[in-house]
Amino acid sequence: MSDIKLKAASGGGSISLKGPSSLGSDRDLVDTSGNINLLDSQKLNVGTGNDLTIEHTGSASKIINNTGYLNIRSDSFWVGNNAETEGYISAVADGAVTLSYNGADTCYTSANGLAFPSGKGIDFSATSDANGKDNELLDDYEEGTWNPAYDETSVTASSYHSNRGGNYTKIGNLVTFTAYVQMTSSTVTGNPIFLEGLPFTSHSSKMQGGASFGYADNWGGSSSSATAPITMHVGLNESKIRFYDGDGNQIDANNVYDDAKRGIHIRGFYYV
Repeated sequence: MSDIKLKAASGGGSISLKGPSSLGSDRDLVDTSGNINLLDSQKLNVGTGNDLTIEHTGSASKIINNTGYLNIRSDSFWVGNNAETEGYISAVADGAVTLSYNGADTCYTSANGLAFPSGKGIDFSATSDANGKDNELLDDYEEGTWNPAYDETSVTASSYHSNRGGNYTKIGNLVTFTAYVQMTSSTVTGNPIFLEGLPFTSHSSKMQGGASFGYADNWGGSSSSATAPITMHVGLNESKIRFYDGDGNQIDANNVYDDAKRGIHIRGFYYV
């Protein structure tokens, strides 16, 4: 059995353990600064049956809980480098748990679940890539409503809408949308028409978006000069839908309306 030696000295003292020959010379278990000193691979055992052990192996530190769960309590929590200049994980009571990469926050918890700072998202770069790939980061999702309206700068009418509305979903840079517009006036004249008010401005260089009729009431009727089918598309760097007839001509208000209360249902997509 090891000896316990109490050493008194002016201004302080220490408790030393004289262990077996394999440990070499005596070693202070508690030094004059109050530190508890254990050699590499020696363990601090807590609890009956070594329920909790703490040790340093010479190359790594270990905290091993052998019973129940490891309960660490704090109103704030931080894990980072030794210099305390770069955090890896941080948490605060009643707040977010934040993960960081190379000093920059990448994601955190919120009241709604997992959230991302602007410009961050889910990275799919580990998957195989198709030719033409230019992005593998899913960084945005949004859904909502919008109010489509005929462009009043290019259409003259005594009254415009009795009913209108639309929905959209944005996933990454792709926006899909639906819309319904009911006109109320039969006195409509003007230049090429647009359906304006899309929730986002389209991309300045990516593929143009398109739209199609789900239902059209009195469009291209007996007095109309527009040829079927009527199609729509979203141009570059704009937030409105253009109308075209089957010959590729942009439709104006003079050649599409022949009766009152024209209503359209549309669905489409574009890139932002």
